[in-house]
Amino acid sequence: MDVDQLQPGMVIHAYCHDCSPPKDKFFVIGAIEPSPMMLVINSRMNQYILERQSLHQCHVELDHQKYVFLRHDSWVACCEAYHGMTYDDLERELRYGNNTLCGQLDADDKQAVIAAIACSPRMERRHKRVLLAAFEQA
Repeated sequence: MDVDQLQPGMVIHAYCHDCSPPKDKFFVIGAIEPSPMMLVINSRMNQYILERQSLHQCHVELDHQKYVFLRHDSWVACCEAYHGMTYDDLERELRYGNNTLCGQLDADDKQAVIAAIACSPRMERRHKRVLLAAFEQA
């Protein structure tokens, strides 16, 4: 698959150099242009987020029975855009990574992601605009 074929709402499995420690993660594709922006999928929310409603509402739960590539229910973190991968990094992951393209969010979960991005108090406005425009056009 070519990077240009990716659409907002697609889920990929890729190596995350920015994680501590670095590891494979699931990401929801947000926007490709002007540079790749994705949303991280986590298997749980940390206590800090759970205690703050304004951050908790920016997470969308994904049912692992609906998305068979997930091992357990997980959360799309819509608080911040992940932009730690360049276009070339993403292209390399798609060509040489293992199990890279995993699936697509369904319409209801896509709408929930859009709503969570829109209400995020942490996400930079420019990232919010780019992501919301990309999801609206998809």
